[in-house]
Amino acid sequence: MVDELMLIYISITDGDVIDGWGSSPISDTSLEININSNHPMLSSLPRTYKYVDGEIIPRSAEELEEEIIVDPPTEVEILRSKLERITEEKKMSDLALLELSEIIMNGGI
Repeated sequence: MVDELMLIYISITDGDVIDGWGSSPISDTSLEININSNHPMLSSLPRTYKYVDGEIIPRSAEELEEEIIVDPPTEVEILRSKLERITEEKKMSDLALLELSEIIMNGGI
């Protein structure tokens, strides 16, 4: 897969932990960012990453251990994250198919 930038919106907690993302704003405080379409966060639980100094970085093992003990993700959160990822992948596939169709309709490259 070719690395492409995609526009997403992230929601972060007070501790800079990413608690969700989508192709449209999640809340009034959502941040708009460009991210590589193959960034690992897009296929992981967003809460395993944080947004620091304009970059998405993995959280440390200590941070994750602490959260697992205190606040494990619910099944709904896990399913919502997977649904968001699948929706984004479908949009990317639809765009690629549309581009290919336009090329074919215009007589090729």
